[in-house]
Amino acid sequence: MNSIDNTYPFIYVSFLHAPAEPDSLVANTEGEMVAWCMKPGRGTHVIPAGVLAGMQFIKTPAYASVIEFIDQTKINIAAGDFGGEMDPHIEWYNFIGGDFFCFKACDPADKDAAPFCKRIFDCIGCAYNVPNNAQNDTFESCLGDNQDFPGVYTKDGQVLTYTQPPESLGPITSMPYTARVPESSNCVAFKSADVFDGGVVTSANPQSTSNDVST
Repeated sequence: MNSIDNTYPFIYVSFLHAPAEPDSLVANTEGEMVAWCMKPGRGTHVIPAGVLAGMQFIKTPAYASVIEFIDQTKINIAAGDFGGEMDPHIEWYNFIGGDFFCFKACDPADKDAAPFCKRIFDCIGCAYNVPNNAQNDTFESCLGDNQDFPGVYTKDGQVLTYTQPPESLGPITSMPYTARVPESSNCVAFKSADVFDGGVVTSANPQSTSNDVST
């Protein structure tokens, strides 16, 4: 994950993996996704103006994550497609669909990199793999605490582990828990017009926000 420039080192220069052809379904094109970047000149598709409606970047002791509200139709994903997980890497994963995108990269030097980036919960999306307080129409960069390990939760004082059912049983319609959203601090807010201009990153005028990200 890179910075927006050398001045604001925690802001993420956004990239997405999305289809090359318009009106595509994520499930049908997962293996053929291509890179889309905010900046031109990298041999990728360029994210057009109007795609990103909100973004939160969080750097924690064990991982970094970015959560984005998007207009997925502008990057060739069919309207109404709730998408899914891209093929994960051992130390990172990302989900896209439902006009939402999230990405988490774990520090390979951290002793808990494997459980923080556990790649077995592909059907429960961003809310459980990358719990967050991202808000539409808000662009911010924060430091944060670590989340609980994905799939691990506490109920009535007991630490429990969730097991995702096999896909053969059909869609998951309920969950036994709500993932805890970790606290964040030292947030720096940017206006979207300052950060994004037709797919090109421009100068930004940061404004410090309160320590905790509001819900």
